Amino acid sequence: MIIKNLGRILLLIFLPSYLFGNVQFTQAISKKSIFLNETVKVTLKLVLSGEDKNTQVYFEDYDTDDFWSKKLTYNQIIKKENSTTYVYEYLIDAKSTGEFSLPKQKINISNKKIRKYIKWKKEYSNELRIEVYPLAENIPIQGDYSILAEVNKSKLKANESVSLTLEIKGKGNIQDIKDFSLFIEEQTVFKDISIVEKEFVDKSYEGIFTQKFLVVADKSFTIPSFSLKYFDMQKEMITEVRTKPIYIEVEEAKVNLGDDYKLKYIFALGGILLGFMSLFVFKYFKAYNKKKKTSLYIKIKKSKNDKELYLHLIKDKNNEDFSSFIKLLEENIYKDKKHKISKRDIIKRIKY
Repeated sequence: MIIKNLGRILLLIFLPSYLFGNVQFTQAISKKSIFLNETVKVTLKLVLSGEDKNTQVYFEDYDTDDFWSKKLTYNQIIKKENSTTYVYEYLIDAKSTGEFSLPKQKINISNKKIRKYIKWKKEYSNELRIEVYPLAENIPIQGDYSILAEVNKSKLKANESVSLTLEIKGKGNIQDIKDFSLFIEEQTVFKDISIVEKEFVDKSYEGIFTQKFLVVADKSFTIPSFSLKYFDMQKEMITEVRTKPIYIEVEEAKVNLGDDYKLKYIFALGGILLGFMSLFVFKYFKAYNKKKKTSLYIKIKKSKNDKELYLHLIKDKNNEDFSSFIKLLEENIYKDKKHKISKRDIIKRIKY
């Protein structure tokens, strides 16, 4: 009996080594020094020697307090003749500047080779150091970019419209580029919200920023130059790219009313109807415009992603009014959820 119990004790002591063999769990980073707003990739690799179909691996999520983290790829399993490798990739963004430690990450391994004794073994990766530098002259955009502005036509008739497309290509934190504005005196300008298509390649994001404008004109005009200033990390200097001004020729309409009394009455009737419509629109949007002038409204409208929207709401003195939205945003940011957040619903709760 004593010998039997002694055997069980020895089995429990040496079971982890027997079950798991040689295990390596490592953490690597694509860059050891970055600027604020720069995204970096962290790669975790678990290598198990030998071949065992019963092995189970459980990694909960990347754990760090100093960085925003986002899963880049789901668990990749690479099987070879004498080893199995599990790969986990994450993108991280620093919350502030300074020197930080990327803490050891924990992973759990289990093996059902011996039916009666199923045991989980905890493995820890190495620690890493990373330096986060402040933005150069408070310029939030870094990377390498080109900029182009194109129109669908350069000649048009009075009161026709011309479509303008602004396109920025490059690599860096392209997702943080803000929408552009366009003002042309005596012309009516409409603008769309920008669209950013991006993917993480090698060590940074690469993508295209696109924003469209529509200009309705009754006389010739010039579309001014657009510019983007950013910090070029390769040259370690501030760089600015610009588009060329674009001249649009408009054939002005010549209207001779003369004695055409019908046209005069049409304009008079149109003026009366326009007056009634203006009064109705004024009353309808009066309350809306009060809310629109608030700084929080502007910040919410200009938020490019969940992180920016979350920071604006959490800093507001009335943030209890947005508690449900803040909770959903936290789940999107920290737990990789995919909740759809309506800016319109948030704006309805703004107090003024």
